[in-house]
Amino acid sequence: MGINEDSSLSGKWLALGLVGIGAFSVPLLGYFVTSTFMRYSGDDYCYAASLIQFGFWKSQWLSYTQILTYNGNRYALTLFSNLADLLGPRFNGFLPGIMLVLWLLGLAFLLKTSFEVFSVRVLSKPVFAFWLAEILAFFTLYQTPDIAQSLYWRSGMLPYFAPVVANVLLLLGVSQSALRSWSLWSAGILAFFFSWLSGGFSETGVMFQAGLWGAIFVIIWFNRNRAGRMRYISQIMPLVIAVLVGTIIAAITLAFSPTLQDRNLPSPVLSRISKSLSMAGWNTFLFYYLMLRRKTLPMLLNLGLFMFLGLSWAPQMDKNWLSIRNVFLAWIIGAAITFLSMLPFAYVQQSYPEPRAVIIMQWIATVIVSLSGWWTGGWLKQVLLSNLKGKTNFLYNLSFLVLLFLCLFPVWESRQIYNDLPRYQKWAAFWDRRDAQLRDLARQNVHEVQVIEIDHIIPNVGDLSPDPGYWYNQCASRYYGVQSISASLPGWGEK
Repeated sequence: MGINEDSSLSGKWLALGLVGIGAFSVPLLGYFVTSTFMRYSGDDYCYAASLIQFGFWKSQWLSYTQILTYNGNRYALTLFSNLADLLGPRFNGFLPGIMLVLWLLGLAFLLKTSFEVFSVRVLSKPVFAFWLAEILAFFTLYQTPDIAQSLYWRSGMLPYFAPVVANVLLLLGVSQSALRSWSLWSAGILAFFFSWLSGGFSETGVMFQAGLWGAIFVIIWFNRNRAGRMRYISQIMPLVIAVLVGTIIAAITLAFSPTLQDRNLPSPVLSRISKSLSMAGWNTFLFYYLMLRRKTLPMLLNLGLFMFLGLSWAPQMDKNWLSIRNVFLAWIIGAAITFLSMLPFAYVQQSYPEPRAVIIMQWIATVIVSLSGWWTGGWLKQVLLSNLKGKTNFLYNLSFLVLLFLCLFPVWESRQIYNDLPRYQKWAAFWDRRDAQLRDLARQNVHEVQVIEIDHIIPNVGDLSPDPGYWYNQCASRYYGVQSISASLPGWGEK
């Protein structure tokens, strides 16, 4: 009985899929629960203050055309920040979880669709597609250098994690449109609009999007004659072009915002291009070097999981798909997309990206490592099956045991996530009391307010400070409707 037959689902392999979902759900649930204790912090106050001062629609326009206290040219960031603000500060505790769920479901359906196209019947089942989505999500988040800024903090999550989620959903929408032969005009307009909207979260996000869809265009173009596997080329190619056009328009919209004209941006432009290109190249090398050096174990476990998954479930593929050349090309493409994602920081700040932005690069690396493992496993399967005639059960049993053992890793490593929970719970409790106090004092027309200085829950991000002139204090004052706020009272250390 072959591993790829549907009967393999009734037994230990189905049980393995369920165990895998349970194991990888442990850390992901930890991220989800921890994020529920987020409120306003840092820039969040400034977006909320703008909404209070100008109203929703006027805030969108003024943020883009006039200099405010945040990156107003990032129109999608302003839009979704203000949409969240309409629901109040407690919604900041729901938004990361919503993004995680959308990401996981989008990944699962995208993987299911991909496995259906490439005739991998077992992995097209929902249980296995969701398990693989969890693996990709876990290794991305686990290796992200600053999970608090990249996921929990709204003003860091939307510019950098949101483009990852948005492009997964965009990929799913485009693939479903092509497979189901939806109206090309309607699908193309939607693809254009949502790619333009997705590109407006940040400069790093739009360059990542440009690299991703540029790579998809090139791959489809060179495989346009492989009708057996790419039957829907004529449907998908126009949609990819629509996404690319929307992405280019998004980049232009970001770059030529009137708010950028008066900022101290680097000039002249041409003199910095060469230096920016070389720095982006160096940062790309540095990112992968640091990943190989500092994150060796999770990278090898990610590779091993997908290698044994490929060893167990990869179909009999054309040798061209399983060649070392394709693994090498995957890394080249990944490095190219990473390079483009590095460019905005190299050009504007002449530096390595801020930790919160690295989640985009880590997502790229996780996908490439996973693909490399899958292809390696598929190649090994073809080699071993030809030399283990009559002993295939041994191969499958070995894969089963190794995969089961590797499921222990996410459970073990989730300890730190849950160890951090009490601190986030305490912070949320203090924040809620302070919020209620500020609202009550504002109703009493108290103009100069003193409150408890609580811990900065997001590393390297300021919060309300003892100095009422600090810009986050000023944003908070506008938000609450008081003249000044000084977070100078003790009390955080109290139990």
